[in-house]
Amino acid sequence: MNGTPRRINRFFTGLVGLVVLAAGVFLMVVSAVPAVAQAWHRAAEQWVEWFHRRYESTPLLASSWIYLVAVAVLLVIVLLTVRWISVQGQGRVSLLVDHADDSPTPGDVTISGNVAEQMLRAALAGRSDLLGLSVGTYQYRGVTGLRVRLYPRKGASPQKLVREVGVLLQGLDATVGQHTPVLLHLGTGTRALFTREERVL
Repeated sequence: MNGTPRRINRFFTGLVGLVVLAAGVFLMVVSAVPAVAQAWHRAAEQWVEWFHRRYESTPLLASSWIYLVAVAVLLVIVLLTVRWISVQGQGRVSLLVDHADDSPTPGDVTISGNVAEQMLRAALAGRSDLLGLSVGTYQYRGVTGLRVRLYPRKGASPQKLVREVGVLLQGLDATVGQHTPVLLHLGTGTRALFTREERVL
């Protein structure tokens, strides 16, 4: 529901996984097969000699411009990494409603996303089949919606819980004066896994 680039994340995750897997297999082969180890040492020596030749043939002041190129490439990688990190989880907003009022009195109408959270918490407080909930306000493709996560107790009826929460969300729409898209997620957290069900004997 947020603006996280999931396809790019999956691509880079798969790419890094393949690189790590290939490196691990290569190290195993080098350590297990003497012929491959000897070939690798010869190739490494050739690459080192090639680098020294290029280093000596590209003088710049007291060093070589190869290092400047390497620093520039690393700087670009750092900037791209910072940009990639900055776009993770985008889309979360603080206002559920934010629009101009068309009434004779000029002004804007704004309703915080905390209003929805407090209303749901107050309405669901004291339920024995619910351990907790969290509510977040997100904007996706210009549309503001809610992501509601419910953590039911073991043995609770998910159909009943979803149905009753749906009624509360309809009441929320009537309160704020607009239809709000909602992503409802039922999950099991650590608290749900280790909380014992209370029984009356």
